Amino acid sequence: RNALLLSCKLLPRASQQASVTSKAGRRGTVALATKIDNISQLNDYLKQMADYNSKIAYAESAGGNASALRDRRSELLKDISGIIDVNYIENTNGTLYITLPSNGKSLVEGSNSWELDVQRNTSSGLYDIVFSENPSQAINEQISGGTLAGLLEVRDVKIPSYLDQL
Repeated sequence: RNALLLSCKLLPRASQQASVTSKAGRRGTVALATKIDNISQLNDYLKQMADYNSKIAYAESAGGNASALRDRRSELLKDISGIIDVNYIENTNGTLYITLPSNGKSLVEGSNSWELDVQRNTSSGLYDIVFSENPSQAINEQISGGTLAGLLEVRDVKIPSYLDQL
């Protein structure tokens, strides 16, 4: 009888936790989809930046005016910075060298860009952000600022904190 009473008392709590866990799982799925969209958009922006670098370097080496290209590139840099925090340096040939601030890893160098990807972490079951060329090395800790850092913060800090409070 006591076991039955205890089970009845614990059932609403277990149901509430399962509901929150299920909601957290859905939020994680939405966050993953958003993260993948952000990575895809970022990769497109990085390719465009490398293309602008090539066009600017060519135009200016031929004595032309690349002001319009530089303006578009500046807007693109703002878009990139909205997704992920970056550092950049303008080279003498007019190209931008764009890196991660934490470790200096190149995202764009001249006409080359490096793609990011999302890779499932086998030990945690969560998805990590990686460079496509090195999918076994997560760079989550090197990401600061922008929507990607926000998504990682929600997934790795906020949601676990809320779940611990239940």
